[in-house]
Amino acid sequence: VSLCGEENIESSVVSFKTLCGDIDLTTLDGNVWKKDFETTTTAAPNALTDMCFNIAKSANNGSYTFPLVWDLISQGSAHTGINDGSYGPGKALEFKGGNIYLALPKFSDNIEQLRFKFWYRQNGNANNTGILKIGVMTDVSDTSTFTEVQTLDAYTGTGYTFYLASVDFGSTELTGNDYYIAIKYSAEDAGVSWYLDDIEVGYAPSCSGIDFNSVTVEDVTSTSAKVSFTDSDGNHSAWKVYYKEQNEEEYSHINVTDPENAIITGLTPSTTYEVYVVTDCGTSEAVDKSIVKSFKTACDVIT
Repeated sequence: VSLCGEENIESSVVSFKTLCGDIDLTTLDGNVWKKDFETTTTAAPNALTDMCFNIAKSANNGSYTFPLVWDLISQGSAHTGINDGSYGPGKALEFKGGNIYLALPKFSDNIEQLRFKFWYRQNGNANNTGILKIGVMTDVSDTSTFTEVQTLDAYTGTGYTFYLASVDFGSTELTGNDYYIAIKYSAEDAGVSWYLDDIEVGYAPSCSGIDFNSVTVEDVTSTSAKVSFTDSDGNHSAWKVYYKEQNEEEYSHINVTDPENAIITGLTPSTTYEVYVVTDCGTSEAVDKSIVKSFKTACDVIT
């Protein structure tokens, strides 16, 4: 405003936005930063940057620029589960169209303390896998600073089931708080999509190793079932298999030492059960648990 005698002359209004600050996990509920994208505007150009994501390189496909948040109501294929890969109507982060680099907001913690977890799936075409790599960047304006830490397994198929991924940065030689957790996407077929949903960054547990998606249930009878799983830590030798009837609240568990032959007995015929596995680390510290799998026992023999 200029003061010119009795008349004040106002300038035009100019808007500006402050920069994103580093995120301190200790100030967040459960010491975890989470995003599920449900309140994000679909396909809005600035939706991700407004949430302090950093798009280092985008890709065009049709009339859209990726990455973006997409509404999957028509496909019913956003992640809707809590401890499993269930899907349903909702929104998810979509990668499509070519080489893409996306960095998460910056965290104030040492990178070696952090874990990045999220649910993901491909677009349902077994011939179109694409490649998704998780790593770090030191400069979100320079894609050459991307350092790969882990490449995701390509779970191909025709369904919409989501898989759980986890990257522990403590298993690398990275240290310090000058890094951005980053995602690199590439695909030979520009029509390939990968969806990420329910992402979170928190502190890595001291006891990990369970392959979240490895639990299988087979040899199911009317009263028993065999559970198998994998653990990537060769030092682990004991696990707990938790199970319950689907409509019950409390889990029972068995202690097992053979990840390929955990037998649950005493089950009720023709009943749906839920099961998951954790590593027995011999401490009360936080441990990983697998996703929850469901199975149904066989009908009892009528005599």
